[in-house]
Parts: sequence; structure tokens; C-alpha cells
Amino acid sequence: MKESPREIAEIVENAMCEINSAMKHQLELGIRIGRRTTHIVRFTMIGILSLSVAMLYLISTLKVHANYLSNQMEKMSNHMESMEKNFNSVAKNMETMMYSVGSMNQHIEVMPSMNMSVDSISKDILNMSQNMGHLRQDISIMKTDMANMSYLFGSLNNQFGMMGYNVDRMAIPMKMFPFP
Repeated sequence: MKESPREIAEIVENAMCEINSAMKHQLELGIRIGRRTTHIVRFTMIGILSLSVAMLYLISTLKVHANYLSNQMEKMSNHMESMEKNFNSVAKNMETMMYSVGSMNQHIEVMPSMNMSVDSISKDILNMSQNMGHLRQDISIMKTDMANMSYLFGSLNNQFGMMGYNVDRMAIPMKMFPFP
């Protein structure tokens, strides 16, 4: 079966048309895939950028609260030093009082020296009372600082809860992508 040149030309033309249409179809498919990939990449980058901004905000909030907590602990440390000084003063007054009681035992026969010892004890007790007053003030200041710290830890817990909620809310747009 011999085919004429015209028939061969038609067969070649049909084959070329089919190749041309297949190439057009392949080109359109490649463009569609490229557009979809571009959309996916854009949405992913927007999501990552949003998460980054949220994380920076949360980190700055954490830093502010940590600084405040550190300052409160520093104040509490200063009050502890003051309490230590007051305890040392009470200890000195106790030593003086013990010395006074010891000298009372030695001079019990002599009333004037006993009177002086009683006066010294009275002064030491007065000093102890004053030191106890200072100690009471320091303890009340420390109580206030502890209450502030408790409030800050509560606030910090709230911030972490809000941070978890915000991360969950930011992840919602990512759920619409068909990724596992």
C-alpha cells in the first residue's frame, strides 16, 4: 500500500497538530501548577511572618515581666539585708543583757550596782523592742513584696495561657492547606 505524498503530508500535519496541542496542554498544566505553588508559598510565608511577629511580641512581654520580677526580688534582697542587721543588733543586745544579768549575780549584795544593771537591762529591752519594731516593718514590707510576686506569677500564667490561645488562633489558617 503506497500512499501518496498528499496523504503523507496530511498524516504529518495531523501528527504535528496533535504534538502542538499536547505541548499547549502541557504548558497550561505547568502554568497552573506554578500558580498553585506560588499561592501555597505566599500563604506559607504570610503564616510564618505572622507567627514570627506574635513570637516577638510574646518574648518581649516575657522579658518585661521577668525584669519586673527581678526588680522585686532585688528589693526583697535589700529588705533581707536590713533584717539581718536588725537580727545582729538583737543578738548584741541579748549579749549585753546576759552580761548585765551576770554582773547582777556578782553584785547582788550591792543595791546601787544592781540598780544600774536593771537600768541597763531596761535599756537593752527597750532597744530590743525597737529592733523588733524594725523587724516587724521589714516583715510587712516582705509580705507586700511576696504578694506582688504572687500577683506577677498569676499574671505570667495568664500571659502564657493567652500565648497558647494566640498560637492556636494563628494556626487556624494553616489548617485549610491539604498538608498532613
